[in-house]
This record gives sequence, C-alpha cells and structure tokens, in this order.
Amino acid sequence: MLLCSKEGKAVRFPVTAVRVFKSRTSDGVRGMRLGESDRVVSMTILHGIRANADEREQYLKVASARRRAAGQQEDEGEAIDLSNVTLSETQIAEMSKAEEMILTITENGYGKRTSAFEYRVTDRGGSGVTAMGITKKNGAIVMSFPVSEGDQIMLMTNKGTLIRTNVRDIRICGRTSQGVIVFRTDGKEQVISAVRIREEDAVVEAVEAEAEQATN
Repeated sequence: MLLCSKEGKAVRFPVTAVRVFKSRTSDGVRGMRLGESDRVVSMTILHGIRANADEREQYLKVASARRRAAGQQEDEGEAIDLSNVTLSETQIAEMSKAEEMILTITENGYGKRTSAFEYRVTDRGGSGVTAMGITKKNGAIVMSFPVSEGDQIMLMTNKGTLIRTNVRDIRICGRTSQGVIVFRTDGKEQVISAVRIREEDAVVEAVEAEAEQATN
C-alpha cells in the first residue's frame, strides 16, 4: 500500500499491517503521520516483489543507466557506476517485468514517473520518504498513482481546462526530483484532478471514433 501526501511525502507498507476491524464504523489505525498542514491525496495498491534492498538498488542503477542512454530518463547528477552490479540478465529482465511506474502530478502542472522500487517498504504510521521535491514552482501534489507506458492521463484545472496526454511523454525521474512541465497553467489556474486512461480503454475509444467517422 502506498500513501502520498500533498506536501511531497509517501509511505509504503504491507497491506497486512492494517488489521481487520470488527465494525465498519471503527476509527482505524494510522497509515501515515502528517504535518499540521499536510493531508493524504492518494492511496494505491502496489504489487510486491521478492527482492531485497540490495537487489532493488542494483536494478535501479542498471535501469537508470539504460534509460539515460536511450534518452528516456533525465540525467540527474554524475554517471552511474555499474561496477558492483552482480544481477544476472535474467534477474534484471524479471525485475523489469515486475517494475511499476508511479506517476505524480502537481497543482502547477508538473509531473514525473518514478520506479516503485524507489519507494522502500517502511513501518505503517511513519512520516515516510520524499515522494517529490516540492517548491513554489511546481506546487503541492494533486495525485500519485501507478501507470503503464501505453496509458494516457487527463488533467483538469480549477478553470475547467482539460488536457489529455500520453504517459510515455512524461519523463522518468528520481523520487526526489521536482518533475517536468506536463501542462502549463495560466496565472492562478491550478490542476485539481488527474485521471488515468488505461491503454486498452484508449484503444477502444480510437476504434469507436474511426467507426463513427466511417459511418458519417
């Protein structure tokens, strides 16, 4: 389970850390410790993976180096040292298949994709880790959720503006990155919601649109 707050914090913990309560009206248990002005903006369920911290760290190095070489990821800092990587190509392929990307969108139209492997599992009820570098430029987090390469997202602002864009066009960045511009807001305009459009749904829409054009 991954909880994300508007001020750029995230906590990931096993679902089993939340016990089953007898009553629907129970108060529940603390999932995340928040600052005075902070609040949770999203909760998602991630797939677990049988890999230790060292294996995840090694995989992230390899994946980042390959994405940088392909121009798919921002070049953040110095070159990546792969000399200590002991993962086999089979292990790398298996982890790549299991990898999930977390898309994070802010109120000023910034966004980024980050590997879920960067969000380490911690104890429930803690303040978590940095989910995004929050500044006046990018603004507070609006939503954070897993996406696939072929998905699209739709953003809506407080002035009723809509934008629909491909997930693949949003850069992959590190967990503490401030992200890149996805939608240029105008003046006091702010993004208030972000919705994922799954790849299969987008395909159905395209087919229906083509069929409608053919009949007109």
